[in-house]
Amino acid sequence: SLSPADLRLAWENSVIPAFGPVAADLYSRRERLPYAVRSVLKPSVRAELDRRMRLSGDKSEENSLVLEVGWTVEKARQDGKFTWSPHAEGVWARLWREPFARKDQAELDSLAAPENWNLFLSESALIVEETLRRLDPTDLALCLRSAFDGRWRRHVSAGREAEVRREMEYCAALEKRGELSRDRVLDAWRCFHQEWKSQVQQRQK
Repeated sequence: SLSPADLRLAWENSVIPAFGPVAADLYSRRERLPYAVRSVLKPSVRAELDRRMRLSGDKSEENSLVLEVGWTVEKARQDGKFTWSPHAEGVWARLWREPFARKDQAELDSLAAPENWNLFLSESALIVEETLRRLDPTDLALCLRSAFDGRWRRHVSAGREAEVRREMEYCAALEKRGELSRDRVLDAWRCFHQEWKSQVQQRQK
């Protein structure tokens, strides 16, 4: 586990001054990080945190603050606003970036699984056609790049197929330049599943 000294590097010296001690400590508690995160804070900060926790009791508010603080820190880090040592970078990667990367990859693997593709194509032709028609062409291209066969072509017009293939070429160029992130691909698959679910619900009314 991470030592108090490790945590002090990544939290007390960077995160806490930039985003507020109460927010940073609340984040650490919600994510169940080692108690050492809390122990490096001043007693006055811990007292303020406890006061806010007693008054609020709103877990959804806490969860929102967790994400807000964490992603704000990550964006600031990417923008070069922090001067962190390699060791501190490693601490932050273990605390935040790597767990989220694993979570996102697991979600992407699930959404893009072959069984989901087969299930989608087993829906009524109307559901399949409307889903493929209504999706943003770039989102659709990102999903269809990993499609397991060409059955989708039966459900789109020639013009739509040509549009999607152009977007596929564009996405391939982005990937070659290293500009196609996993987040973007994951977002496309989320949109695909949301639209699919929406079409199913509409037909059930």
